[in-house]
Amino acid sequence: MKIISKSLAALSLVLLCACSTIGEYMMSDEITGVQWKPMYVANLEGVSAPHNNETDFGPVYISFSKGDGGFDVRGMSGCNIFNGGLEFKGLNDVEFTKMLSTRRMGKYAAYENKFLEALAQTNYMMLKNGILYFCKKSDDGTSMVVMKFCKGKKI
Repeated sequence: MKIISKSLAALSLVLLCACSTIGEYMMSDEITGVQWKPMYVANLEGVSAPHNNETDFGPVYISFSKGDGGFDVRGMSGCNIFNGGLEFKGLNDVEFTKMLSTRRMGKYAAYENKFLEALAQTNYMMLKNGILYFCKKSDDGTSMVVMKFCKGKKI
């Protein structure tokens, strides 16, 4: 029964990515000015996640601000601060660019690796009902959710 419910949840996330479209022009004001807190990160089985999104170095989050030719991205991934850029390649097709991270160690290093792997896989984003979805869209057109975020504190 547990396997069936997990499969149905995964299928619903795949279908959600395939059905929604919100482009850069609509997202701009909706995704900036807030710290987005992770609700889901793919492949965390057996990995210790920060409780209440708190780490030794602050809460895990991602944020966006308008930059030259796209968005500036920054955040905390578990043990380290990261930053870079986000460019829209189509309506919802995206690419994270020039991503950099500090290199501190901490008890959430395994979580951080999964967080950054999911971020690197993201090539499609959407915003639906206040939830920001990062998806990996395959060449055959199928999509799967690799991360989900809810709004956190305003910045």
